[in-house]
Amino acid sequence: MLDSVTFNFFFGRVEGFFIQKIVLFHLWYDLFTMIDIHPISVHFPIALLTVYTIVQLIPPRITWRVSQIFFLNCFLLLTGSFGILVARQLGDELEGTHREVAQLVQTHSQWATMSTALYGTLTVIYVFLILKKVEQNPQTPSIVRTIANVSQPISSLAKFLFDYYIVTFIAILGLIFITITGALGGAIVYGPDADPMVSFVTSWLVR
Repeated sequence: MLDSVTFNFFFGRVEGFFIQKIVLFHLWYDLFTMIDIHPISVHFPIALLTVYTIVQLIPPRITWRVSQIFFLNCFLLLTGSFGILVARQLGDELEGTHREVAQLVQTHSQWATMSTALYGTLTVIYVFLILKKVEQNPQTPSIVRTIANVSQPISSLAKFLFDYYIVTFIAILGLIFITITGALGGAIVYGPDADPMVSFVTSWLVR
């Protein structure tokens, strides 16, 4: 049985640990809110999704029969899409800090949402295709195969949608939308006349 001195010592250590973590959390939060980290966080996932789209353009007779390419695309797409979601959330946190260009920020946010939706659709297709592959693998644990079996109808739909032309069209459209989103983001940070591309997109979409 613990005496009062030992109990107080132990409780004080636990309390100090949690207070330290709370203070660190607030310090990091204040740092992230003071620094506009959104432009930093968005470049890496855009690079991943750009490479994914380039790989996707390779003709199916070269890639679709090579399983390594499929898993490379999975990594690029899933990691890039997750990164875009994180960058999107960080952008939403900072949306109210650019009131002088509110319309531009709103347009940027709309195109970011559409870009996320397009690559998100591809991500869902790939996830259910992975589940279908998992279900067909005899070495997969039974509980995982049961979960994959539940999603079989959606997996079948994903397999149907996994057509080279459908996936490539969505990927190219997503890359175009991301390019427009990036140009609008550049206009927010550097001004609408930062370069010819930014100037063209801003004059076309923002009135």
